[in-house]
Amino acid sequence: MAKKDYTAEILKQMEDGTEEIFARYQNLIRASEASYDSKKRALDSQYQKEARLASARAEVDLKNTLERMADSGYIRSGETVQAQAFANAQRAGALSALATQNANISAEIEAEKQKVSNELLAEAEKEAREQKTELLRARLEQANLDREYEAKRQQEAFENQLAQQKLAQESAKQSQEKTAIEPEKSPYDYLNEIVKKNTTYNNKKGYKVVDRKAILHSISRIVKDTNISYRYRYELYLYGKTLGYISE
Repeated sequence: MAKKDYTAEILKQMEDGTEEIFARYQNLIRASEASYDSKKRALDSQYQKEARLASARAEVDLKNTLERMADSGYIRSGETVQAQAFANAQRAGALSALATQNANISAEIEAEKQKVSNELLAEAEKEAREQKTELLRARLEQANLDREYEAKRQQEAFENQLAQQKLAQESAKQSQEKTAIEPEKSPYDYLNEIVKKNTTYNNKKGYKVVDRKAILHSISRIVKDTNISYRYRYELYLYGKTLGYISE
């Protein structure tokens, strides 16, 4: 399993994912702002229409008032000027009220527009954070899996190495056994011969003298001779130890 640079990969995924998230929400923000801008244009259009109607009504009302005053003989009096001033004041007041109402509603629309945009941006940032958290969690999980895999791989490699060493040792041992010398005499007979050669009889005193040191030396010489088969040397060692000629 090839080792990957998951850090670079996760950073690339974060960058791409963040760009995709903010691009998607930016489209939503633009669509939302366009909707509110459309409402404001409609509001302005309605305001202009109502302002024209108010001006027209004011002019009609003034005309009617002046006609009534003319019919009553006040066309050249100071009352005419007062009527015109009053009509202008009413017209200005009506237009001011419409402008104030329009400005207030427009401000409310702008505030709602900004509020929705901020909420969408906050959602984008939240989604980006959650995506980063998920990617980091996945990265950590993958890193743990990689460590477990690497540890298992190293353990298997170590066990395979031990098995190969054991196989090589067994093979060398078998090869050695095949080429080793196998004496014609059995280990037990050979030990008896060694003991016999290193045992003398004292005729004057009437007892046997056994040179145990010489026997041990002879046994050791055979046991250490790797040219002789392992099985033969091991059996000779066991007989020597059993009969007390080898103390260890």
